[in-house]
Amino acid sequence: MRHWKIAAISVTIAGLTAIALMALDAWADVRFGGFEIFYTSGATDLVKVATLLSLGAVLYLLDRTASLRREIGELREATGRAASTADIPDEDEVLDTPWEIDVAVPGRGVPQGTTGQGKDGLIQLRGVSKTYDLGPVKVHALRDATLDLPPGSLAVILGPSGSGKTTLLNLLGGIDRASSGTILVGRQDITKFDDARLVSYRRDTVGFVFQFFNLIPSLTARENVALAAELVPEASDAEDVLRRVGLADRVDHFPAELSGGEQQRVAIARALVKNPPLLLCDEPTGELDYATGIKVLEVLRAVARDGRAVIVVTHNAVIGDMADLVVHLRGGRIDRTVHNPRPVEPALLKW
Repeated sequence: MRHWKIAAISVTIAGLTAIALMALDAWADVRFGGFEIFYTSGATDLVKVATLLSLGAVLYLLDRTASLRREIGELREATGRAASTADIPDEDEVLDTPWEIDVAVPGRGVPQGTTGQGKDGLIQLRGVSKTYDLGPVKVHALRDATLDLPPGSLAVILGPSGSGKTTLLNLLGGIDRASSGTILVGRQDITKFDDARLVSYRRDTVGFVFQFFNLIPSLTARENVALAAELVPEASDAEDVLRRVGLADRVDHFPAELSGGEQQRVAIARALVKNPPLLLCDEPTGELDYATGIKVLEVLRAVARDGRAVIVVTHNAVIGDMADLVVHLRGGRIDRTVHNPRPVEPALLKW
């Protein structure tokens, strides 16, 4: 047993013993041979006991600090061994690699000599797993996911509740961290990013569209989109993006003055104004009626054809017919992937 722990236990036992004797003396006025157990005032006794217990707590913290330092050292040593044998680039090498994305984005040039396609594609998942440790219970939300998602494509992720759809989306968006595996986005392994790099990744690379629109009610459509544009240096014009999603005549309306579909298209415009190469959509039609949902899906289909990678998570299997790639999840695993050579136009979908 470590010396700090021995000292902490000893001091704590002494303090608890003193408390027990004080309680016994106060309850029964115990005397031994005519002498009281305690001769000092009760207040002084309490101070002494509090000092003992505080000392015990300090010794315990010292013990935990020493233990954590040792564990961190062992982890670094293990990580160094793994890195020396793994067939992956060094972190600094990966982060310095230029992106190879052929995305037609206003205001941004495409690097010379890049094709944007190739066998690896834009997004690569290799053996990605996510486990949530809930004390005695471990929840395996995603297990050994391996997948390629090329740019300029629309992928739909299908599966029942609890199959890992939202977990996969959160890992791709840098909202959560994988327990194991690698996630390459633009040839950068985001699983190696620290918190600061993840913030930059979410800001510059990913556009999020949620089931609930999350618009600021006191701002107009233009102001909601312009607010997101402030996050990046090379954003598109807010009005131009709203025009592209069919809201040219609604730019000065507040969210309460817009229909559900119009609010969702404002949310899409807010995500697109940053010119992200990756657009992640979590149930974007879940709160919409059929006709309105079709309009939103038409916008997402057009966004993918502009050269971005668009990923849609949904319970609605019919939406998969318009996708280039359909990923079926079951029990946290990728059950199968289906490549669709002739995606159906959104206007032809029926549910």
